Amino acid sequence: MASNPGRIPAGGRDKISVVVNTANHGGSFLRKGFTVMTNDPKNPKTNLMVYGKVKGYLSVSPNYIRLMGRTGEQIKASVKLVPEKGFPFTIKEVKAKEGDNIRFDLKPLGKDPAKQGYELMVWNTRSEVGSYRDFVTIETDLKEKPSIRIPVSGRVLASAQGSKLKKSN
Repeated sequence: MASNPGRIPAGGRDKISVVVNTANHGGSFLRKGFTVMTNDPKNPKTNLMVYGKVKGYLSVSPNYIRLMGRTGEQIKASVKLVPEKGFPFTIKEVKAKEGDNIRFDLKPLGKDPAKQGYELMVWNTRSEVGSYRDFVTIETDLKEKPSIRIPVSGRVLASAQGSKLKKSN
């Protein structure tokens, strides 16, 4: 969104204010363009670009969960959520979109998790062969990032013993 200073006389000067919404771009490089319209017949439009790195609020590592293994095995993965300096947060709620094939647990990293972070552990609960997708949503008290959505993909393969039996028949 840009302000419109009104008419600027030829050879005159004024300021144009630009507001860029950086929501959900924390920790990434952002590039936004906008167009300035003029009454100059030779240059009726001028394109301008605003770009830069958006300061991150927290790091999520990895930013997805992949659960892959064989039936009968424990299949699990973890994600660490660590606040950036100056952005402490607490977690208010953790929920799965579906939750049919996973269970999860949240543990603090250290004595002050608001500053040190959290670890999200996710386990596969599916016992039959197949694939699935889900999301874990983490609600925080951080106004800059009130919700964190972590994709989960799972794939359960036949047990190694079951595969050997099928091959020998």
